[in-house]
Amino acid sequence: MTADRRPRVLVAGMQYELNSFVAGTAGLERFRRFRLAEGDDVWAIAEGDEVAGAREVAAAHGIELVPAILGFGGAGPVLEDEAYVYFRDRILARLRAGPGRIDAIYLPLHGAMATRSLPDTEGDLIGRIREIAGPALPVVASFDMHANFTAAMADGLDAAIGFKTCPHVDYVETGRHAMEILAATLAGRARPRLVHRKIRMMTAPEGHDTTTGPMREVVAQLRALEARDGILAATVIAPQAWMDVPETGWSVLVVADGEAAVAQATVEADRIARFCWDRRARYLVHRTPLAAALAIAAANPPGAAPVVLTDAADAPSAGSYGDSAVVLAALLARPPMRGPFLMTMTDPDAARACAAAGAGARLRIRVGGAFQPGFFAPVEVEACV
Repeated sequence: MTADRRPRVLVAGMQYELNSFVAGTAGLERFRRFRLAEGDDVWAIAEGDEVAGAREVAAAHGIELVPAILGFGGAGPVLEDEAYVYFRDRILARLRAGPGRIDAIYLPLHGAMATRSLPDTEGDLIGRIREIAGPALPVVASFDMHANFTAAMADGLDAAIGFKTCPHVDYVETGRHAMEILAATLAGRARPRLVHRKIRMMTAPEGHDTTTGPMREVVAQLRALEARDGILAATVIAPQAWMDVPETGWSVLVVADGEAAVAQATVEADRIARFCWDRRARYLVHRTPLAAALAIAAANPPGAAPVVLTDAADAPSAGSYGDSAVVLAALLARPPMRGPFLMTMTDPDAARACAAAGAGARLRIRVGGAFQPGFFAPVEVEACV
């Protein structure tokens, strides 16, 4: 980088959360349905996310961002290989097109993406980027709290930072933090070194709420550590439990400022890993059996707050299809209960039948098991459109 131009940071990201246990596969069309943009069009879809936060910091520090591609595909089944290749090839081509003109790289990733033949797409991408960029070019990535952070990711990154909230509300903050590390690195004020510790622990997502319980205590430890000299960032990754891939488990990430701080960061990473492990029993979730849950709902007095039943085995936010009729079947089999009841169900054929019948029509239809008929059984109901 010469003194007569602004530093240039390449921005490229692919974000998807695997659920290994749902049927089928997904392709690039899934990203097109959610969010997918290339080049300057990236700015149009980067609102309220990590890239938006990174842009704020880049503008404040006089850094020019070079957008390559950004895609978000939500959560779902394993991806076809072509979906990852689409992102990979465009990112690498943009990096190759600007040798000597890219001073650093920012990767806003999720960290839980996988294809039919590649269980660690982010690790593969980071490794390929490092091969082209060389050891000196700063590469920083941000991750979802529910990523599955791997050794390959750690090997290729100078710094990594993840969300500290669940439900996730710190997208912008995370992007700002990542770009602040890059800005300090480009200005010669910081030399990030990443320390990674793996914890062989998987936990139910109900225990990841950072507003209460053990995760709140973990985040407090991270915030306190980040306030210390020599520490640029501290993160705990608690992967969601529906990924059947190698290296699955919690991770502790501590970014040291320079080689002299690596020893301190290593000690702290080990300490936080033990802190999390010692609280492992507090992450156990004892779900209420459906019959007992319906009994609680039936006993709910008139005028009380509504009862919410959550089918944890069929959560669309975790990549399931939302086509389970288990709760519906149990409600129909139970003696009359006070209503009304509101239930969501994903069933394209049933929806089309209702649309064809028209508003006000009554018809008997089967709902449920639309995407996984061998797993969820349909239920016949009388529907009023």
